[in-house]
Amino acid sequence: RELGFQTHAYFMLGYPSETPSEIAETLRFSRSLRLDWASYTITIPSPRTPLCDRAVEQGALRADYWRDHTFGREPDDCLFFESDACSVEDLRRMKRRAYIRFYMRPQVLIRNLLFFVRRGGVRRVFYAMCLWFREGLS
Repeated sequence: RELGFQTHAYFMLGYPSETPSEIAETLRFSRSLRLDWASYTITIPSPRTPLCDRAVEQGALRADYWRDHTFGREPDDCLFFESDACSVEDLRRMKRRAYIRFYMRPQVLIRNLLFFVRRGGVRRVFYAMCLWFREGLS
């Protein structure tokens, strides 16, 4: 940041056994950092990872899910890890809230608007807002 670089961090929400209070702690932490940008995603078990192996072992994912998904034979998106404390809808709601609470802070909003205006004008600001809303609402 001191050298003029934009700072960006990536946060995964809903890791298996993660509680809503732990997610809230992660979101507070993300806002405490002096970041220009933050990305929030709901944890999914990517193929050939220990997390995917765990999902298969627990019966949350079929062993051939990713193969079928790649060939278009699996119509549904990969399911996120659910728990009694955190449903998929809870995770989606927390993700939306994370984006809103991070980017709607005045200092972040102004800094990012200035960045876009300086780097490409109002048209880029509108484009970035559309991307942000699409990502934040999914």
